[in-house]
Amino acid sequence: MTRSVSRRNLFKIGGGVAVAGVGASVAFTAHAQDVEPAQALHSSLVYPGADGKLNYALEEQSDRKIPNFSWAGYRNGEAPIPTAETVPAAVELEPIPGETDATVRINAALAEVAAKPKDANGFKGALLLHPGLYPVAETIELKYSGVILRGSGRTGDPAVSTIIRSTAKAGTENELTGVECPIKIGSDDMGVKWETMPDGTAPVPIPITSELVTAGSRRFAIESTAGLAVGDNIIIWHPCTSDWIDAIDGGGVTARPPWEPDKHPIMYNRFIKAIPTENEILIDAPVFNDLNFDLSKSYVYKWSNPNEVVNAGVENLRVDMGLLAEETKEEQENEKHADSCIVVSRSRDTWVRNVSTLHFKRSGVMVRRSHRVTVDDVWARDPRSRPVGGMRYNFCAGYMAQQVLFTNVWASQARHAFVAGGGASTSGVVWLDSRSNNGLKESGGHAHWSQGLLFDNVREETSESDRDEVLNLHNREDGGADESADAHGWSSVYSVLWNCTVGDGKDGFGRQACVQQPPTSQNFAIGTKGTGVKDTDGVVRVVSGESWIVTEPIGFVEHTNKNVEPASLYRKQLADRLAP
Repeated sequence: MTRSVSRRNLFKIGGGVAVAGVGASVAFTAHAQDVEPAQALHSSLVYPGADGKLNYALEEQSDRKIPNFSWAGYRNGEAPIPTAETVPAAVELEPIPGETDATVRINAALAEVAAKPKDANGFKGALLLHPGLYPVAETIELKYSGVILRGSGRTGDPAVSTIIRSTAKAGTENELTGVECPIKIGSDDMGVKWETMPDGTAPVPIPITSELVTAGSRRFAIESTAGLAVGDNIIIWHPCTSDWIDAIDGGGVTARPPWEPDKHPIMYNRFIKAIPTENEILIDAPVFNDLNFDLSKSYVYKWSNPNEVVNAGVENLRVDMGLLAEETKEEQENEKHADSCIVVSRSRDTWVRNVSTLHFKRSGVMVRRSHRVTVDDVWARDPRSRPVGGMRYNFCAGYMAQQVLFTNVWASQARHAFVAGGGASTSGVVWLDSRSNNGLKESGGHAHWSQGLLFDNVREETSESDRDEVLNLHNREDGGADESADAHGWSSVYSVLWNCTVGDGKDGFGRQACVQQPPTSQNFAIGTKGTGVKDTDGVVRVVSGESWIVTEPIGFVEHTNKNVEPASLYRKQLADRLAP
């Protein structure tokens, strides 16, 4: 069933209506803040055991457990991001009055830091940019392991903060061409793909022999461990077969053709932690989808990424695409400035911290081809573009982004504030303690079976969307502007909303989350708070299986408008894993 208009135009929302949800029903009230007082309430699926650590129960409808997301972030959360005390400045730069392009000067200083020896933890030092304005017409390239680009503050005052002002021009209309970003962490090698080795040769596959590796697993059987060792980087590959596509209902599309075989393989970038037997391996982080031998014959292979940037970060500065007054109306509408403020590409154990990004057209921070990344205390505000497809993905986990932690981030005026945009190659991504104001559409997975997404204490507030659903784990069915490509279909699977809030819109009407159950998988919404919206059956729901696109079976919904313990699923899972 498809809805083409908002239900706010179909129903007048009134008080005293029951809020429906699996496992909980509470009285509907007029405002999201009128929730029940905090209490020690636990999910039936995740609850403390006798030792205080979380136990995980199977959800009956799908026979699935909630996954463990605690491997997201810098060094899998097992070490803190270094500070200015532990990695001091090795080189310092001052702004030059009247300078029109500081790109070459900053890149030369980064190379100078990179030439220094590593310390015991693999760091060479930081480049410290003193307060002031640094105009850049090209890209500052942090392409060295062990190097940090550090500013002096992120406010708009150049007397006390470091301001990177991009003067770059890009393509016109919706073309993402020209200078992509003023700052990039990692390699610029867009040709690197996991399906081939960096030298272009084909990998040597080792078949997975377990009949079923369930989502959340870290240990499984393979044909042989010969030639493998603890610490090896491997790729786990689940081919996109016709049988698998049939099992997931063609990807969830209806009017457009089903997904094509080989187009959307599921892949995981992992390290071997142990080799328990001659035919088994234990990997560092779980898989987030079933590997079912009957549907797709998955395999692993050793991977080498010699140019991957490790132990690098950007912190304590402001990145701005320029003031509105500096561009004509035509330039603003045609997006002639750079695409994103900061791109993290082909890296591991990297971070962006204490940064403000403004006036981008695509993303404040875009993470792709990278894993074990933390984005902490970052603002992505006031994007400058038309509100059209491909624009305003403020915090985006893109192609091959895995084990990424976005924490304490703030988005405004986004089309998709917190979004997984890399399809089946994107998994294990966490948005924690984050909020979006005045969003124009929704947050969630975007297309093609992104897996293992956790929205933990995420708030969608004062939405300006014409849609009711603003935080979604759902089927986007026939969406996608490119008619020559596969339609979006199922955007998110095996994903969780935990203690999230869908606040009233800027228009004063309620909003809701859409959480639907995908075939062969499940999505979960636990402790979701909000006023809600009347569904087409006349019942007000904070979490619904209906959307503006299509109605699907509702996912697992529990304890709506209640505070669930642990307060943060990610933090508790990490604490449990690191405990003795």
